Amino acid sequence: MSEPAAPRVESVLTCPICGSSQRRPFAVFEDRIYEVPGRYAYAQCRACETVFQDPRVLNADLELLYPEAYITHGAVEEAVEGAPESPAAEAVRAAARAGTGSRAGHRCGPGRPAAGG
Repeated sequence: MSEPAAPRVESVLTCPICGSSQRRPFAVFEDRIYEVPGRYAYAQCRACETVFQDPRVLNADLELLYPEAYITHGAVEEAVEGAPESPAAEAVRAAARAGTGSRAGHRCGPGRPAAGG
């Protein structure tokens, strides 16, 4: 079986919230739960502190981020049920058991709740 394709990306020239071009590196992640190929870099806006993916995945390739086992709705525990065993998947399962894995806890920018969260 061949390796899944890594999603294509595009540069983000300005902050998607305030439009500033001033940013600093924030973090780089790999998908350790579903093992989607690629490294995903994030920047933080120096003006408004929003964290955003840069480069970001092209809209046309977003489906590559969600393998068949990925569940977008329901309990976090169910969402990682089909994921390969890994420390990251176990951390998500542990957060679900502790009641800390809900979307409601996710924040956007400088402490504001994300839309829909």
